Amino acid sequence: MRIGELARAAHCSVRAIRHYHEVGALPEPRRTGSGYREYTVDDILETLRIRALVQAGVPLSATGDRSPSALRDALDSLGEKIEKLTVQRDRLRQLMTTTMGVPTDIARIFVELAEHNEDIADLIRQELSMLQLMALSDVTTHESWERIRGNLQSLKSIDATLRSLRIWKLLESTSEDALITEYLQLAPLGYLADVPLAKGTMPLTIEDLAVSRSQAALLRRML
Repeated sequence: MRIGELARAAHCSVRAIRHYHEVGALPEPRRTGSGYREYTVDDILETLRIRALVQAGVPLSATGDRSPSALRDALDSLGEKIEKLTVQRDRLRQLMTTTMGVPTDIARIFVELAEHNEDIADLIRQELSMLQLMALSDVTTHESWERIRGNLQSLKSIDATLRSLRIWKLLESTSEDALITEYLQLAPLGYLADVPLAKGTMPLTIEDLAVSRSQAALLRRML
């Protein structure tokens, strides 16, 4: 049997057969007097075995190892790849069904609040951007969004959030202790009240934010 016939029998290309020889996965067969490789049924079986292992995730260089550990190593490696692919799939689904990681219904509430509160519309949109940053930094969880969703259904929570943002705006140009005290009293009542967060890492520090001295001092008191 010549190399072309082996390739047809093993459902692969002649080039693949030659590559198997080059890397040592498929032993060289004996040659005819004319120098042609002469293959047997055993070579078909060996080629099919190699192809099955490669398709199952075993590196071509490891197909010559017939020990059970080689298959276990390949299985472990495949499991790690599946875990990574699962994470990628879940992230894609999250981005497809959310607004940059924020559930659509929650994002819509912030958009509507901005439309009805023009004096602090920019700050409300910044809050939405902050939530998106938290989501994409893996700080939020399903439980986080459930709590935020519940808080946003409370008029008391929304009022506390809006008043906090108005105080925040005032702190751009003033440092009145009364305003800071009121802000600290309102913070536990806003939309982030009792929101559980994961141990992700936010890629920002206070120094990265464009805030006034009073706002920066307030953030430090809250952290």
